[in-house]
Amino acid sequence: MRLLLIAAPSALATAVILPAVRRAAGHGGIELVGVVDAEWERPRLGVPLRALAGRLARPARSGAPRAPVLDPLRVVAARERIPHLAPRRRGVNDPAVVRRIAEEIRPDVALSLMTPQLLGPELLAACGGRVVNYHDGLLPAYRGVHATGWSLYNGESRTGFSFHLMSERLDEGPVIVDGAIPVARGSTAAELEAEKAAAAATAVGEALALAAAGDGGWAQRESDGVGYYSRAATAAVTTVDDPGGCRWEDLDLRLRAFGQLDVRLAGRTWPVTALRTVSGSGAALAFTTADGVRAQPRLCADLPVAAYRAYRALRRR
Repeated sequence: MRLLLIAAPSALATAVILPAVRRAAGHGGIELVGVVDAEWERPRLGVPLRALAGRLARPARSGAPRAPVLDPLRVVAARERIPHLAPRRRGVNDPAVVRRIAEEIRPDVALSLMTPQLLGPELLAACGGRVVNYHDGLLPAYRGVHATGWSLYNGESRTGFSFHLMSERLDEGPVIVDGAIPVARGSTAAELEAEKAAAAATAVGEALALAAAGDGGWAQRESDGVGYYSRAATAAVTTVDDPGGCRWEDLDLRLRAFGQLDVRLAGRTWPVTALRTVSGSGAALAFTTADGVRAQPRLCADLPVAAYRAYRALRRR
């Protein structure tokens, strides 16, 4: 079986699952024949700089997830001496990319890891009509974006992952293999995503083998539109125009679930990534929650507030 990998190289799940994909390709008749970089819109320099500064600003916690330092797809392509496709304008559905996949790489099956774009019918066909997608949520209950965050925000006791066959409709193809992990008290979505990715890495070989074997009679799990979480829904719950109208526990839960809140303070919006409790009334940007907790942003966009102010000032020049 000729396997094509389509993945977002900066995603933690890609870095965690990729070694298991390479191990699976080392036996069982699976051959990795190409990789496609699915991040066609590269972030500006400020994004990685903020991330680096954020790492230095807050102490490392045992077991805390870390994003890959190097581009794992480029490294794998170089080691395996296979094509590395990096579309930059129209993403993975670029006709030139699709044509090269169909005519040169000719995969039997493709594996998608955290691809931020819906694959079109031409690309699905070029991949042999069988694209296995890793989704960081149980289907069909958690279709759409930020599945881990929504399961945490909804108070689920378990959060899961699914390997499913892609169709032209988002997260609606039949599930091949899935699994779940418990949600520990005080967990963050980032921690759960890392744990789920580790669990998924142990299941990816089975998912690929089943996909290669053909139609396994997998049941189509009908969603009827229930359980779909859009970017607009996420934006609604992560935008806080009146932080004083929220309870401390609710703000903490939203931060743990989604990582960042856009909070309206002192006449402008701040990308808050961590809050702390303070005493007194003179603290800058401090506010009182609905349950009487005096709070203040500790990090904005993963930077200390003073550093974030300087970063904003540099960007305006």
